[in-house]
Amino acid sequence: ETSLKITSERNMDFTAVGGSGKILYTIDDNVDELLPDATPSAAWITDINVEAESIDFKVEKNSSTSKRTGSIDVTFEGQKVTVKVIQAGAANELELVASSKNVRVGEPLSFIVIFNAEDVTAESKIYDYNTHEEVSNPITYDQMGEYVYYAQYNGKRSRVLTINVVPAATPDFVADTEPDNFNFNHRTLIINHTGVDCPNCPGMKQMLKEMSEDPYYNGSINIIYSHSYTSSGMCYSEDNSIFKSYFKEVCKTSYMPFSGYPSATYNLQHDFCAGTTTVKSQTDVVRKDIAEAAVSIASVIDGDNLIISAELKTSVTQSYRIAVWMLEDGIKESQYGATESWMNEHHDVIRYSLTPISSSDISGLDWGYLLANETSRKVFELPMKSNASWNVDNMKFIVVLSAPSKEHDNKYEVVYTTMCEIGQNRPIEYK
Repeated sequence: ETSLKITSERNMDFTAVGGSGKILYTIDDNVDELLPDATPSAAWITDINVEAESIDFKVEKNSSTSKRTGSIDVTFEGQKVTVKVIQAGAANELELVASSKNVRVGEPLSFIVIFNAEDVTAESKIYDYNTHEEVSNPITYDQMGEYVYYAQYNGKRSRVLTINVVPAATPDFVADTEPDNFNFNHRTLIINHTGVDCPNCPGMKQMLKEMSEDPYYNGSINIIYSHSYTSSGMCYSEDNSIFKSYFKEVCKTSYMPFSGYPSATYNLQHDFCAGTTTVKSQTDVVRKDIAEAAVSIASVIDGDNLIISAELKTSVTQSYRIAVWMLEDGIKESQYGATESWMNEHHDVIRYSLTPISSSDISGLDWGYLLANETSRKVFELPMKSNASWNVDNMKFIVVLSAPSKEHDNKYEVVYTTMCEIGQNRPIEYK
């Protein structure tokens, strides 16, 4: 049995001018090296040329002011994958377009200037918005930062265009294999507030282990451990004391405040802090089948920094924030009150937050306001911390996406979580 996979973007955008496109694909176990068929849905998608691992095509000029959408069906031995082709309409205003809005240091970036579906780049000039000096096209950057430009043509001036120049080591964004799918899997974030000197904590640890192994729960939860019971011990870190202060504050007037150990908090919510006997029932209360947004992650270590290429995809209109917390596995430390030997090895332990935290806010960095059915890409360069007692080889990170909750006075509540090994990628998890 063969498997057809599209490895390039499944949504391909074109300006009104049109141009050339390329679809990249792979076919597993294709021993006979057969080629797939590629069939366009619209007459303005032309010149289809199928080669091994790629399909070239052209998009004609769109003289209409309306955006148009077509597709190319790639089929092979009963399998079909559809690539959507989206073309902007002709605009009666000057447009400045770049080959990418995120470009690495050292990579060339090219601009085109469009007016009424015509490429007028050769007759136009492009200027730096801050200095009003003309810039070269293409342009290559030697420093990271945000750069803003505008174009002028025949007495007309375009809207500004912002380019983000990111580190040279920035990983490629993860390709979305289901661009029209907005049914994201929801994983409830459970933070177990615990400590190796806590005599009652093994009971909670046993309960969470059972939940993580239960098919009913294991695909719908992410459990992490904040050791803040005492400041002694290998599992404790200063950031865990901030997590403790945050949850004590936000839960102090709730139905079940954070008053002792062990305690479990959910999704940054502010109305319940579960104990061992209530952790499962409260998980059932806050459980959701579908997340309203999701984020894919590509990561790489560059010197002392973790660089993350993240794409956010939302089904609703709202603002978002993103937090990144480092976790460590395999910490061997004696657990007071342990009833089984496995309890003396600790996993998913919070070491520190790469994004800002305080006793009043742990939601991280502002992503911005997105419209429903929109995607947004950002690159984060986050400084790593070091500690002689940490084993970096056993570390990973969790990404926590949150949004304002009407049920909690518009305080931020977790929407989506995903765990990722350092230097690895995590695509969006669909339902």
